[in-house]
Amino acid sequence: MALRILLADDHPVIRSTLRQIIEREPGTCVVAEAEDGVNAVELALRLSPDIVLMDTSMPSMNGIEATRQLVASRPKCRVIAISLHMDLHLVNEAFDAGASGYLLKDMAARELTSAIREVLAGRHAVSAKILEMFDGQFMQTLSSKASPIYSSGPIPMIALNRSWQ
Repeated sequence: MALRILLADDHPVIRSTLRQIIEREPGTCVVAEAEDGVNAVELALRLSPDIVLMDTSMPSMNGIEATRQLVASRPKCRVIAISLHMDLHLVNEAFDAGASGYLLKDMAARELTSAIREVLAGRHAVSAKILEMFDGQFMQTLSSKASPIYSSGPIPMIALNRSWQ
């Protein structure tokens, strides 16, 4: 059975690029695309994707609130926040809302596919740039919530145990 992914971003070119990356991976399919948070929640509730790639800044309802609503209704659905913003407060908000990952939109394709694998394995993933910029603060903020497990792959990422949610 194919891994089902929903894309939620208000920019069509971002959705198209994400779709191309995802559909190159064997055993994955994009089940739908949403242009705002309200549509993302509606589609996710109707289609039950395995993963939602959720832009943090969208019209109608931002990705943080959409994540909160979606995870409350479908706890098995994993959300990976995607953003242009390298802001520790926003990263923490995403994880507090129930996101399983936070990636920057300037990520490499390999970082996206690695993050999806980490999240499917029940861990959390964060863009390497966020770790580089906020390493001490980020780890201090999450230290009471999870213990870090660094991936051994070529992409420097952090995967956090789901025990803190």
